[in-house]
Amino acid sequence: MPKKKKNQKTLSKKNKKTKKKLPIARPKKNRARKVTEKKPIITAEKQEVWRKNLILAGIVCLLVLVNAIFFIRNRQFRTAPPQNLNSNQTTGIQPASTTNQPETEEEEANDKIIQELLAEKEQESWKTYRNKAYGFEIKYPQEWPDPAVSGPQEGLKFRNKITWRETGEPDQANGLDIYIYRNTQPSSKILKADYSDNLALKDTAAEDYSNCNTLEVFSIGEEEYPAVQVYNRPGDPCFKESYYLSLKKGFYIYDIVPHLKSGINYDGYDGEKEVKEEFSLFYRVVATLNFPINKPAVANTTTTTPKPKVEAPRVSKGRRCPEKNPHPTKSKTKGKHRDEDCCPDPDEWPMPGCAYSAHDYSIMLKTPSH
Repeated sequence: MPKKKKNQKTLSKKNKKTKKKLPIARPKKNRARKVTEKKPIITAEKQEVWRKNLILAGIVCLLVLVNAIFFIRNRQFRTAPPQNLNSNQTTGIQPASTTNQPETEEEEANDKIIQELLAEKEQESWKTYRNKAYGFEIKYPQEWPDPAVSGPQEGLKFRNKITWRETGEPDQANGLDIYIYRNTQPSSKILKADYSDNLALKDTAAEDYSNCNTLEVFSIGEEEYPAVQVYNRPGDPCFKESYYLSLKKGFYIYDIVPHLKSGINYDGYDGEKEVKEEFSLFYRVVATLNFPINKPAVANTTTTTPKPKVEAPRVSKGRRCPEKNPHPTKSKTKGKHRDEDCCPDPDEWPMPGCAYSAHDYSIMLKTPSH
């Protein structure tokens, strides 16, 4: 037994001497391995396909952009307020308080004055036609050709005719004609059709056509000469369609007739309406009409001659009012009625056979009461 123990001790010592230390296991580092990928080889065919795709995509983008711009501009154009073409101001953003505001009466009156001043300034450059034989002058635009003058013609009644047109083509341009007639009758409320080539009586008209043609008396020219407006509308029972101004001065009657390139005096011709729409310049030219008076030189004398009495010009012949100062008043019992004593009153219309002045016509009724 003791021998056996000895062997065990010796064995344990040997084991201690021969026992080696084992190495410690350490975790290995996970190093990523560099993997080199092979790049694909791009052929020429693939490059051509990509190039075409890029070009197609660019064209599509460009078309979309153009359509977007066109849509936005079109929408702005429809919703934008209209611009004033007569304004000298440059376009820009206006204050909200002044947009779409109606003009006041003062602004409208100011605009009218400005337009009149511009028209007067323009007329300063107009040419002047003077007719010494018949004693009148009239202005017309600078760009118009000089007027054509013609004398009496067989079958017509005028003694002289002066023709203006806007262009050198008389039949295809607006303009006006002045017909000069011998004053064989007065220019009155009742016009006889036999004095003028511009006033035609219908075949169906009655012999007494005193109630057919009521003329408006007013003034024309620089000195506001008394004249009448001959205005026969479609359907007039006595006269064919016509429209012109008639002025009596001295021994002559002057008919100022507008000429429209669309035609005049045809069936259905509504003169005043069509002249205002197509040739409103006619009235501006007529407003320059003038009959200048050449005063003779006054001799150096000590005696003075009394001035002649100035009377209102007569525009008709016949019996005149017997009273020097008729004092026109309205009737308290008769109401609107025809004149009975050739003395005009505000509630009366003219009586055939009485002589009235332009002033008399101005205070009387223009049309009878029915």
